[in-house]
Amino acid sequence: MNKILISIGGRLTEKHLSFLIDVFNNLNHSGEAYLHLYKFKYPALSQWEVDVKRYKLTAFDKLKFIFYFIFFLLLYGFNWYINIKSQKILKTNYLNFIFNHTLNFYKIYTIKKINHFCCWNNHHYYFGIYYDFCSILKIKTSIIEWGYIPDSFILDKSGYAGESSIASSSLNILIQDNYQILTNIGKECIFSINNIDINIYNQKFQSPLLDQIYRKKINGNKILFLGINEYDQGCIPFYLKSKKTYLNRFNSCLEISLEISKRLNNDDLLIFKPHPTRNKYQEEQISTNHFILNVDPNILIDWADLVITVGSKLELNVLLKGKKLFLLHSGVFWNKDCAIQSNDVDELISNLNFSSNIHINSLYLYTGYLLNKYMFLPEKMSVQNFCNFFK
Repeated sequence: MNKILISIGGRLTEKHLSFLIDVFNNLNHSGEAYLHLYKFKYPALSQWEVDVKRYKLTAFDKLKFIFYFIFFLLLYGFNWYINIKSQKILKTNYLNFIFNHTLNFYKIYTIKKINHFCCWNNHHYYFGIYYDFCSILKIKTSIIEWGYIPDSFILDKSGYAGESSIASSSLNILIQDNYQILTNIGKECIFSINNIDINIYNQKFQSPLLDQIYRKKINGNKILFLGINEYDQGCIPFYLKSKKTYLNRFNSCLEISLEISKRLNNDDLLIFKPHPTRNKYQEEQISTNHFILNVDPNILIDWADLVITVGSKLELNVLLKGKKLFLLHSGVFWNKDCAIQSNDVDELISNLNFSSNIHINSLYLYTGYLLNKYMFLPEKMSVQNFCNFFK
């Protein structure tokens, strides 16, 4: 029997709540499903939420936990210590937090007999520590996160964004048949969301620096670089595999943008837009052709001729606005015939003036595939399809 713990980290809408209520009712018909929430609490979901404070371990289970915890520290402890310390977001002792956090998960595992943990962002310390502890306990894991269109979730067996199971796979590998059906599904979805803001963060719309850029005469390329949250996408500590996936030899998206700007033509202008979560950058003009701006990304996408990302969830937004999308190192649209991809900055610079139109049918086909197999919309995808993922 499946005994699943699903973690949710983001703020849920009424549509999300309604969908999850149906999901948990369905999952509990054939097994047991429990909910692990981060900051936000929802009375409508409380009957499935785990209450760690009520769970007590026997003396024997406490001894077993000490053994597992030592093993966890040897394999993952230092990485999480560096990650948490670098963010400076916890006031408690880091080692005490890691101990208590793993103990909480072990209580859930022991009392509820969990055999599958569906993790919200395995690189976020609050969920990722649980995720890595699962490897010690031999528990099956998967990933749940926001999807690429409004109100959707994704489920993945291995990761999300550039580390997802679909990130580098071509359309020919992902899709073997039903091309026309999937294309029609994707086309209908694209038309329905074309004028909807996909960005989930509320950010300012005005900036004196942006006004300065608007007044500037630009004869070359207007380039936007959309940064990622390096913490929540596993790039810190810098020696982790995720860092190579997204940043390659660089230590931050800003560092990549600096390297690009140095090699642009004098007529080009580049704006670096940091990810709004854990953003440590102030707006400033770094050089004559390089700016940092913290405004709504849609405004900047509208301004730009082309957009560079290393794995932003706004890739679809860029394509919907008809802009050229340049993927550096990774991205969910990598190998999907929708973007210009480069493995390093040298290749990117040589591709900047590459004339390319969006292969709109590829965008329709890939979107149809996502909706049919990977991404779950409360309005369009059945609860049963979501639940079948866990079988």
